[in-house]
Amino acid sequence: MWMIEYKTRNKITNYRFYERYTDDMTGKVKRVSVIMKTNTKQSRKEAQRLLDEKIEKIKYSSTIEGFNTLTFKEAYDMWEQHYKVSTKNKESTINTYLTKGKILYKILDFDVLISQLNLPYLQNCFNKLNDYKYSNQTNRDVLSIFKKVMTYVKLNYGVSFPYLNDLSVPNKSLTFDEIKAKKNNYLEQDQLKQILDELHVMKLTANNIDNKRHYLFMYYIVEFLSLNGMRIGELLAIENENVDLINKKLTIDGTIQRKANSKGQYGVKDTTKNLSSYRTIDLTNRSCEILKICMLENKKAIQWDTRYTNRNFIFTNYRGNPIYFHRVNEALEKARINLNIENKITTHTLRHTHISFLTQMGISLKTIMDRVGHSDYRTTLGIYTHVTNQMKNEMINKLEDMDKKEGF
Repeated sequence: MWMIEYKTRNKITNYRFYERYTDDMTGKVKRVSVIMKTNTKQSRKEAQRLLDEKIEKIKYSSTIEGFNTLTFKEAYDMWEQHYKVSTKNKESTINTYLTKGKILYKILDFDVLISQLNLPYLQNCFNKLNDYKYSNQTNRDVLSIFKKVMTYVKLNYGVSFPYLNDLSVPNKSLTFDEIKAKKNNYLEQDQLKQILDELHVMKLTANNIDNKRHYLFMYYIVEFLSLNGMRIGELLAIENENVDLINKKLTIDGTIQRKANSKGQYGVKDTTKNLSSYRTIDLTNRSCEILKICMLENKKAIQWDTRYTNRNFIFTNYRGNPIYFHRVNEALEKARINLNIENKITTHTLRHTHISFLTQMGISLKTIMDRVGHSDYRTTLGIYTHVTNQMKNEMINKLEDMDKKEGF
């Protein structure tokens, strides 16, 4: 701050105090001033306060333009476009994440003005998540997306929202049955055989050629997943050139996006989930046999079915497109219900089943991680530890039975 003394027309001495500031919009140095009638210590202190107030008001007015009429919908749309071009995530990951963002529509009025948001209103909105029975992780993701939208507004409009860190979401405790189901999210060998037998029956009793082909492929998909432990998107992305039947190897180099290509055909091959997911695995004789059978079925379709377009994928529907993700889970669910199996079964259950089989064989954790493409050991360890603990319990039970029989 500096000051210039001057006299008015009436010969009265006044003091003009100046202060510099940098315009955030232009980067140029500007100045503001106030006039005081005296140059005392108290006057200089007051002048500084008034100057600071002026600068703050100027900066606020330049950055706040449009903020007072900004709705949450406008803010969300701006953030979404920014997120799509700025994130390094794959398109499929982006779409999955943004799907969770749409949950905000269920709990929050998108026409509400950002300037009117406050902690009581927002906390009440997020409490509504409890009515939808989403997982704890989904609830946390929804709140995370909301905070990212508001942070984007903060950066672009120069405003702050101190209540963001005080927001919370429902965090439900898992029931004993849910914990048990989560830990036992894999099939025993006899259960897997039951599922496969049921899918075979579905194929035999199917009412037309398309359905027979569908359940034939369901059978082989379920068996192949349990033998190799890949993700369903990875399996559906397998192309003929990924298979080396002579050396019994399979290169996993992509996953299927659930969208149409430029020709309107379902399924677009994308890169793997992460670097660890890109891998080449060894195949058993049975896995090679499954691939040969499916490839032969596709050759028959190319030859005889005019609806079939050869896109070079192996696990296909009657049109030559990768089979829809949900059709596999639908088949598993139908088989589960028919067999009165209690726990839910999905394609991911089959991935865990493969890990449990390898664990029971005594295969090392690192070898299992490499085979299934896990980058975080904790993901594999959860299944690995549970299965090995179960094996220890079975060992004790067998020793107890031996003790009773042998009498020693």
